[in-house]
Amino acid sequence: MRKTLAVFKKELRRFFSDKRMLMALILPGLLVFLIYYFLPDLYATSLSPNLSEDYIANIAMSDNYDENNEQSSLLEGAILSVFENFDYAPPNIVEFALEEESQIKDKLVKKEIDLMVVFDDNFEHIIFNEISVSKPNIDILYNSSSGESAYIYSLVLSISEQLYQSFTINYQINPDVGEQNYAIMQVVAIILPMLTISMIFSSTLQVCPEAIAGEKERGTLSSILVTPIKRSEFALGKILALILVSLVSGTITGAGLLISLPRLYGSMGSFSMPPSSYILLFLVLLTLVVFFVNVAMCISTFAKSIKEATSYLGPLLVVFMVIAMLPGFIDVSNIGFAFVPVLNVSYVMSSIVYGTVDIMYLAFALLSNIIFSLIFIFIDVKLFKSESVVMRQ
Repeated sequence: MRKTLAVFKKELRRFFSDKRMLMALILPGLLVFLIYYFLPDLYATSLSPNLSEDYIANIAMSDNYDENNEQSSLLEGAILSVFENFDYAPPNIVEFALEEESQIKDKLVKKEIDLMVVFDDNFEHIIFNEISVSKPNIDILYNSSSGESAYIYSLVLSISEQLYQSFTINYQINPDVGEQNYAIMQVVAIILPMLTISMIFSSTLQVCPEAIAGEKERGTLSSILVTPIKRSEFALGKILALILVSLVSGTITGAGLLISLPRLYGSMGSFSMPPSSYILLFLVLLTLVVFFVNVAMCISTFAKSIKEATSYLGPLLVVFMVIAMLPGFIDVSNIGFAFVPVLNVSYVMSSIVYGTVDIMYLAFALLSNIIFSLIFIFIDVKLFKSESVVMRQ
């Protein structure tokens, strides 16, 4: 144990006395803070998704569009026609009396309906008979925290502008009743995990190849191993030092993330999460750092030079970035995905954006990252005991 501690101290001195290494530890956290702090300003415009073919839209319209006509609104007919042309499922359009306006708006807030249309009295009669009064108004309300609602709003808005000639829309009102901006949520749910995870892995990529492959390349590793020290002791000393160094980097990166979160979430409306979830998220990020270190150590131990180790780790970074993006496109909420490294942390971060943190999922993600880290530590120690691997030139 004393020899392991000696290797551990030697590695720490080497890392913390190297300005280049120190910069590699600090830079990811600084970049995370700057990117996430200014990200809301980069995505100020709304990007709504399309509708799936089997999605049934629920649209509510006030029944006061034409007091002289008992038929349905022309807007209703136009919407049905457009949905049919786009091969969408026929929408469910219901009419309501103005006395029910507040109840219908509550349903929109609760996402029980997708869109709410409120006509001025006798709206269509005034429009199509060119009665010389002030322009009638139509309020089209939606909920931006629902991607479907945001898309249907843009569709109905376009239909209204083409169908009616002279009118105002949403006069002096905000058409969005949602608490969160879906567009920013969707972008952040993809970018937040991808950038954070890639930067954490980049910091390990800076230090791990130098620790083992660098020793091989300089020819110092063979000299050290002929000294009276067990290879397992030497390997553990290296691994523990690299874990500590990477944990420092991960802590800085995590701090940059947590500091910038209020600004990031402020752009999406109200958001709340208990402090315990922040702590667990931070722990999951740190366990991911440990996992990355041990993966990189195994690759660095096998490689015969820094260049070869980097050539293996570079493509792996791309793989991890792709995995980190998956929760933005597919459903990985099943508890089984909590045991998939990288994917589990990515989903946890995405769930924070949407405010749907699952503490059980967090706990299993934490446990699985620790288990996989221990497995890779065992593999790395085994590799050190292999003469053909350690002396590979």
